[in-house]
Amino acid sequence: MKMPHLQKQKVKRSGYIAVVVCLILLSIAQVYQLWQTSYSEGRLSRPTTQDPPRDTSANLLEPVSIYISMGASDEGRYGNVSRNVQYFSQLFSSSYSLLQVLLTQEDSALEEVKEEDLPWDKAVCVYRYAFSMDSRLVEAQLSTNLGKSFSFQEVWILPAITMAEEPYCYFLDWESGAYYRISGNVHRRQGTVQAFLEQFTGINELISKDYISSKRTLPNRFADNVFLKDKESKIVLYDVSLSEPFLTQDKVLDENAAQRYAMHFFQHPDMVRQTADENEILYADEKITLKIQSSGLVQYVETLTDGDRASVSLKDAYELACGFLREDIEADANRVFETYLCGYEEGDNPDSYSFYFNYRFNDIPFVMDSQRLQDWKMQAPVEIYVEGSKVRAYKRYIVKKEMTPYHMIELQTSYIQALDMFFESYPNWSDQRLTDFTPVYQQHGDQVSLIWMMEMNQQRYYGWSGQEAGS
Repeated sequence: MKMPHLQKQKVKRSGYIAVVVCLILLSIAQVYQLWQTSYSEGRLSRPTTQDPPRDTSANLLEPVSIYISMGASDEGRYGNVSRNVQYFSQLFSSSYSLLQVLLTQEDSALEEVKEEDLPWDKAVCVYRYAFSMDSRLVEAQLSTNLGKSFSFQEVWILPAITMAEEPYCYFLDWESGAYYRISGNVHRRQGTVQAFLEQFTGINELISKDYISSKRTLPNRFADNVFLKDKESKIVLYDVSLSEPFLTQDKVLDENAAQRYAMHFFQHPDMVRQTADENEILYADEKITLKIQSSGLVQYVETLTDGDRASVSLKDAYELACGFLREDIEADANRVFETYLCGYEEGDNPDSYSFYFNYRFNDIPFVMDSQRLQDWKMQAPVEIYVEGSKVRAYKRYIVKKEMTPYHMIELQTSYIQALDMFFESYPNWSDQRLTDFTPVYQQHGDQVSLIWMMEMNQQRYYGWSGQEAGS
């Protein structure tokens, strides 16, 4: 008599299993359909539980440029290790490892030295920065205490070329005339010392030494150290023009292009509200507000919860900023320029920082139109404000770069010629000394010119723009 009951029970269980299997398959199909829809519409969003994007490879001490020299055997000439070649990352990785060892040893010693005692005749790897750094950045990146506060614009790392030599590093503040040398017992880290030496000597043999140090060669002309290409060769680069990425050919705001770009900021695109007028579109959900203007200005603001107001170190804040910027650039179809850190500030609120990034192309800095910076209340093309564990605010000037590979532009004067012409044009400034001198891509409205930039007494001057190559 129990058999029918057991059989009936078995039939019910089989039916239940069949229903569950069907529901699972249906849910998988729905998720797949949702994923396909999100992907095809360019709005694949991050899960709500995922941490904010961070770039753990971001390094506060990564320089904007690296120069190397063998010192006396190179007759004081330097080679530029361009960021556009793989040598840069290799050299930075090995030299930074040695710098880390020197600065974190228990017996590391910091001493102030005089300018005349700087090792100009020694082999050296020079880190150059786009702004005046301070020792807090070093301490934050390396989790160490240097025992002294100071600023610097360059770091010199000296390899141990012979067994009798010890590696050293120098922090140089040309603006104040303060120079610091750091040494440490690195015998237990010979692998790090040797790895840097091998990278240094190998790359040194591959690059030409086209630069001189202004501080050593032209001390009466320069207050800060600038590396000058002293050969009389002309500088020939691609011609660049800019256009607004969110405008159609008829100069109308392209809502489709703006939406494709905007949705990567939101975790739930289907819940985003949108309002638009002739010149801007506003996207918003319960936490994020995003404004896209026809001019290319993007402004992002996120409302923080109590859980987002956690403490954050300067190093972690920088990684958050770089991760956010990297993710945004990857979503931007234009991807016009390389970015680099050009400044930072501690915020008014605890655990808050502002980071400023500039663009550059062909290793040439971009100088954004000053009127736009003033109108938009910006200090740089990219500004990121980190508070606690989140990017609280973000502003970026997005431009579409247009470049014809066969259309080149050239500067008709070399570094030395332009320098001479500058002082000939301004004879009353002959006793003044420059703090910077470099070619730049300068923006005027929608036009970009390849031009010389001179900096003196915290003022910038521009002149002698390039013209079409061969003209």
